[in-house]
Amino acid sequence: MFYNGVVNRRWLLQLFRYALATGLTGCIAIVYFRLIHVNPTTVALTFLLGILFIANRMGLRYSVYMSILAALAFNFFFLPPVGKLTIADTQNWVALLAFLIAGFLASHLTERVRREAQESDRRRREVERLYDFSQQIFTSDRLADLLNTLPGHICSTFHNEAANVYLSDSDRVYRSPSDVNGMTKESLREVANRGEVRRNASKDTCVAPLFLGLRSIGAIGIAGNPPSRETIDALGSLIAIAVERSMTAERLTRTEAARENERLRSALLDSVTHELRTPLTAITASITSLRSGMIQDPASREEMLAVIAEESTRLNHLI
Repeated sequence: MFYNGVVNRRWLLQLFRYALATGLTGCIAIVYFRLIHVNPTTVALTFLLGILFIANRMGLRYSVYMSILAALAFNFFFLPPVGKLTIADTQNWVALLAFLIAGFLASHLTERVRREAQESDRRRREVERLYDFSQQIFTSDRLADLLNTLPGHICSTFHNEAANVYLSDSDRVYRSPSDVNGMTKESLREVANRGEVRRNASKDTCVAPLFLGLRSIGAIGIAGNPPSRETIDALGSLIAIAVERSMTAERLTRTEAARENERLRSALLDSVTHELRTPLTAITASITSLRSGMIQDPASREEMLAVIAEESTRLNHLI
């Protein structure tokens, strides 16, 4: 039902454009034939201006249609014999042929300029979107957060229906919230392994590898209005760089944590060693004094034994 409505609107739009070209040709012919009497050269130039206008606004097919229509009107209303689709003078045949060729060439050149302008505008918009996308993905240093938000950023930036990001190392697919059916992991893995871009015009999908230099680290799949091949390649490179950056940041964080852990372990061992050495030294000194027989006073011996017991309790508490 929706498809039929779209097709009907396209047909109506085409009919309206053909009618507009016909009406513009008729208006020029009526104005110059009924109201303002000028020479055929002025009429031909006015028709050419109308053809250029239609080519610039609507496209080549409509301007070619107007060129043929204008040639017939020019012959019927302004070349003798007037009111007939015949030409009496051979020079007027040359003029009519020159007008028709000029109309075709002008239409073609205008259409090419219009397409180049549209292509330049499309590329400018895609570059702006790539810049916005890069601003979004390079703000996160955590790989898990980056991968979970990547598909959503792609859909919101490039106005796609769904997006999938596959990483070869983890063999996992990250999907956008709007992805209902989704692309299979096998198809994404195959593109990542082969390193080839695959487009499906019937399904309006595109799957491309994520290249980091010459190495493929995964694949990206886009459904609904996929960007151009150049933008897909740039998008894949940006994602690969962002993923590698987050992985490097996490590795650096783990390395720094391990280094700090080692420093704390060394400090703790030094502290424990010092704390253990103090009671052991006191116990050893007391035992040495008692065994040497230098202390004969019972009170002093009891004091030494109390020191041994106290330091033993402290040592046991430390352990």
